[in-house]
Amino acid sequence: ALLILLWRPNDLRDPGFHLSFAATLGILILAPPTERFLAAAGWPRWLALPCSVSLGAQLAVTPIMLTHFNQLSLIGVGANLVVVPLAALATTLGLSTLLLTLLWEAPARLLFESLWVLLVALRGTVWLLAKLPAAMVHLPAPHWTTSAGFYAVVGTLPFFRRHWAVRTGSCLL
Repeated sequence: ALLILLWRPNDLRDPGFHLSFAATLGILILAPPTERFLAAAGWPRWLALPCSVSLGAQLAVTPIMLTHFNQLSLIGVGANLVVVPLAALATTLGLSTLLLTLLWEAPARLLFESLWVLLVALRGTVWLLAKLPAAMVHLPAPHWTTSAGFYAVVGTLPFFRRHWAVRTGSCLL
């Protein structure tokens, strides 16, 4: 983030910059303890891991989404369980196609032409999920103190079960 800002300081005002780094930080900080919590609750690892990653990212970007776009996704965590694998497959196939082009252009062209099917499926999935009732709700932008309090609570979640003072402080916030 610092290198990007040194190169392009105006990115500090860019919602995409905020969302990308907040989501990454949310995944790094919140996903491991959330996965442990879900696993302890009996969730299978194949479901606990993607849910914890999606939840960590969603929690981290919520105040930013509200501040910049006045939108709150109520289906983001579940939608990501479908959309992220499709996007990962499309990205992997696209990059593989580019590498194959360096070696053998004819099959690479065929692979590239078939990529549109996956991209249409991805776009259609996003469109269908967005059409679900209350998939996205519009809310006013939060005051900066509300966002700060939200992040303080979210930041304590990994430590919530360790000490009564953390639980008390989180509940007060």
